Amino acid sequence: MNSSLALGLMDGDPDRNASNVEPLICLIRDSGLRCRPARMSARIANIIFIVMIVTTVLNVLGNMTIIMAISYFRQLQVLPNTFTFSLAVADIMVGVVVMPFYTTQGVYDCWFYGQLFCKVHHFLDAFMCTASTWHLCCIAYERYLAICDPMHYRERFTWKTSALLLATAWLGSVFYVVPVMLGWIVIGIEDMMASRTCPNNCIFYMNKAFSSCGAFFTFMVPMTVMTLAYAKIYRVARKQARSISIQQKGSQGKSGFNKQQWAAMKREHNATKTVSIILGVFIFCYAPFFYTIVKDPWIDFRTNSFTWDMVNWFGHVNSAINPYLYGGFNRAFRNAIRIMFSRKFWQPGSRSAEL
Repeated sequence: MNSSLALGLMDGDPDRNASNVEPLICLIRDSGLRCRPARMSARIANIIFIVMIVTTVLNVLGNMTIIMAISYFRQLQVLPNTFTFSLAVADIMVGVVVMPFYTTQGVYDCWFYGQLFCKVHHFLDAFMCTASTWHLCCIAYERYLAICDPMHYRERFTWKTSALLLATAWLGSVFYVVPVMLGWIVIGIEDMMASRTCPNNCIFYMNKAFSSCGAFFTFMVPMTVMTLAYAKIYRVARKQARSISIQQKGSQGKSGFNKQQWAAMKREHNATKTVSIILGVFIFCYAPFFYTIVKDPWIDFRTNSFTWDMVNWFGHVNSAINPYLYGGFNRAFRNAIRIMFSRKFWQPGSRSAEL
């Protein structure tokens, strides 16, 4: 992808260049596309390309394994895992329809797929990000009911409730990111985009209104809700654990009822710990992106392209991490995956195996 002809500086405003805005240079590549110059040597580009491809493959393999495990093993086909399954679907879509195309632009500094698909790609990227966030909210709600209100859990959390929450997460995400496809997110900054974007690059810009609203409703509100939910869960879980421990110590021989109660509570706590870690990883991966997307319009879009690519890709990495967190911290999933990759998988009755 060597460049053959420079079209020169298109951003000639000295005041703008003095304010650390990247000067725009568009080059005609061997492919005939007009893109920004390559920012790294061929060696570095190849290393980054390999890292991105490996991350994408890990995303697809990990989430596909979770989807297959839930689809195959009857013990995993329980109500809470509907959210796990749906989250894995959202994450694998990131690995299939978002990360590969983003990889080529990040490495070659050129968008080879046309401006229409550029808009579609931005839509899918924002859609999956929003869907993942609201799926984590659904999981937090289920954990909250299981730990904080176990007596009414079966009444309040039904298949109908699960379907309603999933429909809200998916359809709400679609409606929320429709402005991306309609171009509303760039109203008022069209001239700026034209002066800083090469014809065959696919750069994601948002005006002040949509960047602030997007971060607020897609990140801040869900994260605040989930943080409060898990704080309540943590306090109640510790109180329940102490209460059961005292009951066990005070009962002679530790009755079977107490043992069963303790085992059930331990499973609930382990499941809560798993989704809490997933929540923490999500915040860690996406906080830099949302911080950058809110800050950029207020500093005249001076964030350099390398920083944009880094924070955006780091957010995508979250979708590759989630399935491995499930496999690493959830015993049932660990056992299911172990069976899937062993001879036991081909034995009669493996679907009903005790996990």
